[in-house]
Amino acid sequence: MDPTTCYELILEYIESHDYSEARIYAAILHNWLAHRGFYPEGCVPERVDEVLEHLLKPACLPGAMRTRFRSITCYDCDNGSQIGSLKEAIDDGWTAIIGDDDLKVTSHLGTCPLCRMRDSQELLT
Repeated sequence: MDPTTCYELILEYIESHDYSEARIYAAILHNWLAHRGFYPEGCVPERVDEVLEHLLKPACLPGAMRTRFRSITCYDCDNGSQIGSLKEAIDDGWTAIIGDDDLKVTSHLGTCPLCRMRDSQELLT
């Protein structure tokens, strides 16, 4: 796939908050660049790298997978009551997820898609 087209798709998916699709294309572009491919036309390489890094960072720390899921709460806005599983949270675009059996109100904490969208908008500007 042409890297310029791939990057444009990534930006469109970020804009529509479809992070699972954005991550797929980010992995494709990252692989292309890792194998000495050229950067998308008209784009600042450092900016492309920032967007890819933001999308490809792990959704959760390894310990989060070992913690039995009860609920998840966003660090910034307390969102998460509608999420029924860790898989659902990851698929919905939650990131920076940690799990701790000693937490009293929730079993997991993370950054919800809405707060992530706000951070992504700041990243794109």
